[in-house]
Amino acid sequence: MLDESILGAAYRAWTDSGLCALLARLWRLLSRLAKDSLLLGRLFGQSRGDALYAESLPGRAFHGLTAGLLRLLRPVSGALERSAAGGLARALSARSAVLHFDWLFGCFCCVMFLVPHSYWNNLYALIGALVFLAAWLLLVAAGRREAVYPEALGLGPALFALAVVLSMLFSAERGSSLRFVLHFVTALLLGFLVYAVCRDRDSLRRMLGFLYAALVLVSAAAITQRALNLVGVNYHYTDTVLNAGVPGRVFGTLDNPNNLSAFIQMTLPLGAALAALCRDKRRRWLLTLGLALPVVALVMSYSRSGWMAMLAAALVYVYFNERKLVPALVLLALLALPVLPQSVLTRLSTIFNSADTSTTHRFAIWEGVTAMLRDRLYWLSGVGLGPEAFQAVYKFYAVPFGVSGVFHSQMLYLELDVELGLLGAASFLWMIAKLAGRAGRALGRSRTSGGRGLLAAVVSGFAALAVSGFAEYMWYYPRCLFACFLFLGVAMAALRLEEAGKMGD
Repeated sequence: MLDESILGAAYRAWTDSGLCALLARLWRLLSRLAKDSLLLGRLFGQSRGDALYAESLPGRAFHGLTAGLLRLLRPVSGALERSAAGGLARALSARSAVLHFDWLFGCFCCVMFLVPHSYWNNLYALIGALVFLAAWLLLVAAGRREAVYPEALGLGPALFALAVVLSMLFSAERGSSLRFVLHFVTALLLGFLVYAVCRDRDSLRRMLGFLYAALVLVSAAAITQRALNLVGVNYHYTDTVLNAGVPGRVFGTLDNPNNLSAFIQMTLPLGAALAALCRDKRRRWLLTLGLALPVVALVMSYSRSGWMAMLAAALVYVYFNERKLVPALVLLALLALPVLPQSVLTRLSTIFNSADTSTTHRFAIWEGVTAMLRDRLYWLSGVGLGPEAFQAVYKFYAVPFGVSGVFHSQMLYLELDVELGLLGAASFLWMIAKLAGRAGRALGRSRTSGGRGLLAAVVSGFAALAVSGFAEYMWYYPRCLFACFLFLGVAMAALRLEEAGKMGD
């Protein structure tokens, strides 16, 4: 039926074109070069870097410290089981549908994003992460959970964590930077806990279910803001001259429309992953239909970078699932342009408009930040975490129109170098590229539909992060930072299960 439709005719015309043939040859050539390249294999493949790290003195030291801590906790866990709290300890381990560690941790991760901004304190996340880490360690010490050692995460996360700690040495405002170091510690702990909790397909699906609930409920809150007309036009978020007719931008529980956009970018692919893992077709369709809520909320956020990021994610997801539909998706997007609301078209028209104040403001900031990085080896050391450290140095390099209201560089890639120096930027980008490369290769080898759908969602999430990082620094808002590292934890857990053949069908 598709073959006889207009989309089918467009697809046949595309596949028969000379441009398609040229691009296909180029893709095959690059694929062979990448496959045969020792350098690319070392950087982004299953290199010996992680194995060497595990065998190195720091890797063995972390392993020994973790093992020693677990030995010290065994008497404590045993005493708890023998005490009146023993029933609670057993329930937390596996025997209760309510008091179950995985359920409680999942609920915590969900509620963390549902609390309205005015009631939220980032200290809640740190306390929760520490409490759940302590509970997990006690369960491991009692033999009720599989031990996961830090070196299992690989060299990239270790180098990134080291860069976060070392950033304090070079911070221009150490008191303020310490607060943001704690935010990163929270994010790393949350990512590690997700990786440790998701030990099989069921536990991974359970974790994805809680993140799906957070995604849908936050999106519903944002849509409610529009339905009840609770948000007005804010000139801090929108150039009101060029964006005439664009309504107030919704933000849900996350204080800022760009924060909402960043959250959706990180969790919408995980929602698609949950649908892919669902065996029941009816439930899978319901989960897929539920993703319409975050799509609508993303549109209502009027985040241009978010739109571009999710378009890239959609293209990647469709390519890895059914690449024949990519031309149809592009054609459908083009055909949808005339029927889009005028406010959306107005917003789209300002993306490359040099008169748009937010665009010119970004270019001015990037000019000043680039000058700052070139001076005094700031590109190597960084200036420390947080807006106070950034402003303490940036003010000496700011250019006109990039002076006031500047708290960060408005670009993830620049900000990584600005705050964490070369070690932080290089280790994070290497970690992301390596995880995306592993996911792409695992996707090609996967023999299960659920595994392929899950890995395609993971790769599409990396695509969204890569695109949005060019125009936004989403980690300025800590809950977006937490969402990003929860996504990374899910990605690493999914890869571990797929590579171990535990995804099932």
